[in-house]
Amino acid sequence: VLGVDKDEKLLYAAVTTDFAGFMLFCFENGKMARVPLSAYATKTNRKKLIGAYSDKAAVVSMLQLTEETDMAAFTDNNKALVFNTDKIPEKSTKSTQGVQVMKLTKKGARMTRVVPLGESELEDPAHFRTKNIPAAGSFLRKDDIQLSLF
Repeated sequence: VLGVDKDEKLLYAAVTTDFAGFMLFCFENGKMARVPLSAYATKTNRKKLIGAYSDKAAVVSMLQLTEETDMAAFTDNNKALVFNTDKIPEKSTKSTQGVQVMKLTKKGARMTRVVPLGESELEDPAHFRTKNIPAAGSFLRKDDIQLSLF
């Protein structure tokens, strides 16, 4: 239906009619890029979007957001960081590498996921909040993540 090549796979689909809001691309190296949806508006009807985001590092999260919001970022060495998207400068270039949001202090550490704060299940989000970026985040404590039975 979409006409993708054999080696292509769908990672994310953003649906918009007015190109309001922005895309947040989060990479495993701790960088994030905030690109306005208006950067994806085209004058011609083309078949493929090329260069939708930077391929310099593996992407761990893509989010379509309509307004600034609090987010939670997690690493594979059990650290978390809570920040607001207004701290990330908007870039008009789709293929931007972004800015460092989460400092990865341990060698080989990588960011594994970024979710809206409401979906993070953090018990005490204030403990992980930062005023400025980049920040290293704080280690998760035993009772920081709520366990879900379902």
